[in-house]
Amino acid sequence: MQIQPVRSIQRPLWASCLRPELPREEILSFAKKGQRATFAHADFASVMRMARPGDVVYCDPPYLDRDGVASFRADSPGEFSFDRQRELADMARELADRGIPVAISNHDCVAARQLYSGAKIMDFSVRRSVSASSGARGKVAELLAVFGQ
Repeated sequence: MQIQPVRSIQRPLWASCLRPELPREEILSFAKKGQRATFAHADFASVMRMARPGDVVYCDPPYLDRDGVASFRADSPGEFSFDRQRELADMARELADRGIPVAISNHDCVAARQLYSGAKIMDFSVRRSVSASSGARGKVAELLAVFGQ
């Protein structure tokens, strides 16, 4: 409990924290580009079947487990099984064969590299600030697999 003089105004301890700054220009740029995009909340297979030449498809599936480390899965209702991961990679190849580029992001792990064989693989590290264990927070290897360029 915090005791203050009678004349002071009570305020939470966190009230003195700085207000976070949002990347205004990036948000406005995305909003402008987003007007030309189609966003869909649907099963990936049905959305990918709608793709036509001139489209670009980006997929961000529930990530595969990193080699020896289980992934966070609370953001995907139901199970996105390895068979579904394989189906996604196969559909990406089919679209690429039709001239429609597909990019898929995932953990950089053996399973992902096998699934995305034949794609151009770009690897990079990203900082993770959310984890059940504070000691597990830090940089994580991810990849972007691009089918058809």
